[in-house]
Amino acid sequence: MIGQKRLQSQIGEILQSGKFPRFSIFIGEEGSGRKTIINQMLSELGDIQECEISAEEIRNVIEQAYTTITPTVFLIPNADTMSVSAENALLKVTEEPPNNAYFVMTLINADNTLPTIRSRATLFYMDSYTSDEILDYYHRSISGEDDEIISRYCLVPQDVDKVCAYNIQEFQSFVQLTIDNIEKVSGANSFKIGSRINLGSDDKKYDLSLFWKAFRSECLKRMPTDPLKYVKGINITSKYLGERRIVGLNAQMAFDNWLLDIRKAWM
Repeated sequence: MIGQKRLQSQIGEILQSGKFPRFSIFIGEEGSGRKTIINQMLSELGDIQECEISAEEIRNVIEQAYTTITPTVFLIPNADTMSVSAENALLKVTEEPPNNAYFVMTLINADNTLPTIRSRATLFYMDSYTSDEILDYYHRSISGEDDEIISRYCLVPQDVDKVCAYNIQEFQSFVQLTIDNIEKVSGANSFKIGSRINLGSDDKKYDLSLFWKAFRSECLKRMPTDPLKYVKGINITSKYLGERRIVGLNAQMAFDNWLLDIRKAWM
């Protein structure tokens, strides 16, 4: 596990006290290591069983929780898109969990679940990663020489995995060329930028969130040359990165709106 020393210490103290909560939520960015820390630290509570988020699966898990004689951690990952019916089913069991069951959810955003769910859970927040921690993960994973790019573009360990799946230099060139030309080309041609970005299910294309992080980083690097322009670029891109954490946000629509906003601000 890279980083997260504070959280590891917090969980360790609770585990040592023998009072780990029966229902908890781990909140952090996608790729921040939520499942890693859960699997590493909560295994001492019992077997960890990963569950799907459908209402039917949640009901099956609850039924199993009441009959299991072996201490079990029921892990419900990526619960940001859980349906209201599934949440309501979970709500009933979290009010008074069975003796041998621990329920753990992961969320990107705490607001992506019912307030009543949050109120019954103990919330654990993942910390931001330092540049040194990101580079440590990079050097453990890849024997590369792109430290400067990695430290600027990557905010969580999974970002490193994503960018290393590309040609890193080509990815940087694409981001830089986008910044150079985004307000110069015609409106129709500007949308061709999206042809290189994964706005659906094509994992061979560049990840949208990672592209925005890289775009923002390059704007920050260029700040001395035109502060007003690049502050606008950073603010607009940060806004859309934040909105990516909201459930149900369409990637194509988000990218198109971001592109229009950047062009309007820079032209």
